[in-house]
Amino acid sequence: GNTYTWADATADFLDKLNATGYGGYQDWRLPTAKELSTIINCEQSNPAIDINDKTGYFLNMQTGHYWTDTSASSNAYYVDFATGAVGAEEQTAENYVIAVRGMTASEAGRFIDNSEDGTVTDNLSGLMWRKNTVQVTSAYKTDWEGAVASCQALVAPTDGYSDWRLPSRTELISLIDYSKTSGLLIDTTMFPDVTASAAVFWTSTTYAGTDADPDDGTRTQAWCVNFADGTVVPAEKAEEYFVLAVRGGQNEQSTNLVLSEPKQISSWELGRVMPIIWTT
Repeated sequence: GNTYTWADATADFLDKLNATGYGGYQDWRLPTAKELSTIINCEQSNPAIDINDKTGYFLNMQTGHYWTDTSASSNAYYVDFATGAVGAEEQTAENYVIAVRGMTASEAGRFIDNSEDGTVTDNLSGLMWRKNTVQVTSAYKTDWEGAVASCQALVAPTDGYSDWRLPSRTELISLIDYSKTSGLLIDTTMFPDVTASAAVFWTSTTYAGTDADPDDGTRTQAWCVNFADGTVVPAEKAEEYFVLAVRGGQNEQSTNLVLSEPKQISSWELGRVMPIIWTT
């Protein structure tokens, strides 16, 4: 496939796609970093996207960097279809392009501060978050197993909930605010414990790009989200990072059944048939 600079991705690839009315549409665009991250399959690596010739949804994709429309100064964000990582590089670099169409979700007013119990409700996803970083040690940092266990052990007397868990990669990425041009890429009013020195947080999602243990099938790395620069990369589970807890939604660990349709905030008319799609 062809590669393009970030500017040429629109001026060349997308303009031609829309001029020809590809698929009967003329509103194709670059996906946002969040949108492109949603098609990553965290159960596999190299490729980290479903390109199987018989069952894949994204045929002819390359295992390389794909541009997003999300920029930061002279850089722009990409998603790596080999590993699934989200990074940023100079807009003059040449990467692959995939197009998307449709409205982008508005994030205005998405959070409600439930100040009485120290939680935040996300109206966009339907999830509830602990407002403050989970204190596992005096330094607040912990390894991945400690992050998982500390969230599961939370029974806060103030909020009354006992179903807290470590968020999945998709869920934690949803908190990144790529529209910010300075400072931390998260709403620090809602999440005040996220600072420049406490910006990297664990997700519950294991990275599939390392060899599985032959005895128990475990892997040694998991995904982290960096709210200082908006990158998403795997790290050794023995390393220590910070923890945010979430409840609601679905626990997307690999051993669990996960519904992809209908979405948590879906609605439909009485009598309408709604397909149910799940993975295990």
